[in-house]
Amino acid sequence: MNPILLVVIPLIAAFLSILIKKYAHILLLLTSLAVTIISLFVTQGITNIGGDTPVYSIYFVVNSFTELSLLVVNGLLLFIYATNYVKFQKFAPVLLVILAGLNGLLLTADLFNLFVFMEIVAIAGYIITATQNAPSKTFSYLVQGSIGSTFYLLGLIILYNMTGTLSMHDVASQIQASNNSVSIPVLMMVIGLGVEIKILPLNNWVKGILETSNTLTGPLIASAYSATFLFVFTRVIQYIYIPSSTLTTILLVIFVASIVAGEAMAYDSKRVKHILLFSSIAQSAIVALLAIYGFVGVAAVFISVVAITKFILFAITNHIEEQAQTDDIEKLEGIFKQNILLGVFFTVSVLSMLGLPLFVGFIVKMNAMMSFFETGQYIIPVAILLTTIIEAIYLIKLLGVLWYGQNDLKIKLCHALYVILSILVISLIVFGLTSNVSDLIDKINLIDWMEV
Repeated sequence: MNPILLVVIPLIAAFLSILIKKYAHILLLLTSLAVTIISLFVTQGITNIGGDTPVYSIYFVVNSFTELSLLVVNGLLLFIYATNYVKFQKFAPVLLVILAGLNGLLLTADLFNLFVFMEIVAIAGYIITATQNAPSKTFSYLVQGSIGSTFYLLGLIILYNMTGTLSMHDVASQIQASNNSVSIPVLMMVIGLGVEIKILPLNNWVKGILETSNTLTGPLIASAYSATFLFVFTRVIQYIYIPSSTLTTILLVIFVASIVAGEAMAYDSKRVKHILLFSSIAQSAIVALLAIYGFVGVAAVFISVVAITKFILFAITNHIEEQAQTDDIEKLEGIFKQNILLGVFFTVSVLSMLGLPLFVGFIVKMNAMMSFFETGQYIIPVAILLTTIIEAIYLIKLLGVLWYGQNDLKIKLCHALYVILSILVISLIVFGLTSNVSDLIDKINLIDWMEV
């Protein structure tokens, strides 16, 4: 199927949802389902939109990396919309624009078109976070997002002046053929994307947004948005990043510091959401390191697993907070005693995120560490290993508090969410017991990123 449908159908549906407001939420759900199905059958190759050569035209590229990213993000959006489409039905047009924008980000191979989709998704994100009734947090998100976009655009302008093209493929060819340093524009674009992937010190917005999140915005920002921008970061880096001792050292320091700081802040947190959001900072930094060192397959699967676990954890946490009126760990002591099934879902996701055997997170984290070891990069896997120990301490402590104690509150979830959580949790276990994940990593690693 033509990948253009992944952008066009949601945009048409967004327009129609304004005309038929009464059925907008139904249209949202059906469109999300249709787009998810289409993402399973998109045709690999180049889809030229402008009619000119790819150097001068907007075009979409589909390869195995794109296929995985489309399936993960559209699947997550379907789950998020399916469990919130009635409650937030008046925001259906915005949610459909988000669906189109995230697909555009995953498909486009044009650096300026990427910027356009970034702005579309960002504006829609600002509108959706307004549902949290925390205007100061949304304003902070808007300001920092705008700063990030500005850095990305400035880096893009410099890169265009140096190469004369905005095509990722052609930019890569120009960079490889030239002896000119592109460290400055690359660093500026990394800073721009770094705001969205929550790299220190560019992530001040994420605490305010996720700590005030609801059942829609929590999973949406923490899983679908985060996964999309990590996929985009990984793909863009493969085209524009040429290793240099100075730039590599700068990025290494930033990303390793993000891993350590993220886990340290999570360790010191007293709220469930804070623990989850700070741990996601560390995980994003690991993905960024995998990207700059060229481990595309590991990065892609790592992003997918983290996105799934964050969806599960934030979906459960936001529903608990909504009904318990708090996510303070001490006040939720023993909450899983009356909610055993939710406790099992939460526990399996935490253990997978931690990287324990029998869960898919173990396979992914081991592949990440071994990739660095094989190239002689010992600092990064040591940092990952040490911070994993810290992570294990606070996560196991969190589980202990949530399972043991007195709490009679019964958390109610819709049947659709129970089904979705069951499927995802089972998948974390099943894929952890098979070799399919390692095979997928190898398959994506074999792709020539300069070819379609």
